[in-house]
Amino acid sequence: MIEFIMSNLNIFIPLLLIFLTIDTFLLAYKAFLIINTNLKLSCNNSKSYYNKNNKMAIINLTIENNSSNPIDVIKVKLTSGFKSHLATFPTTQTAKNNLKSLDSNVLLENILNNTNIPEHTSVTGYAIFENVGAISDSKNYNIIIKTSNKVLRKKIKL
Repeated sequence: MIEFIMSNLNIFIPLLLIFLTIDTFLLAYKAFLIINTNLKLSCNNSKSYYNKNNKMAIINLTIENNSSNPIDVIKVKLTSGFKSHLATFPTTQTAKNNLKSLDSNVLLENILNNTNIPEHTSVTGYAIFENVGAISDSKNYNIIIKTSNKVLRKKIKL
């Protein structure tokens, strides 16, 4: 066996180099696909509102994943100035007492129910932010969505 390898060494070395080259190319291509994420965030202002009874900001979002990999949503945040609020499921006691004042679609279509977005699809749902201070006038906010490898920002008026 050793004699066979030694006599054909001039063939095995180029085959090994070709294998390593193909393997390196495939790893680089896979890394490129992970980095190249194409996400789009949009907000439907006509379906977004502030619930005074529960002190909740309810925002209708659409996240489009136009990349070739599925994306995981890690965090959804609403910021205004130095204040920030994380999207949650309504869990406070006041929210439980007043859930009747919320639309049932808001609870069922919570964006946190769909944190995994498959490739070339879009997910629409509501982001619910609790304990948001009273909004008397229209105010500018930022929606920040953190995914596994990208951060999306969108300015909205509420």
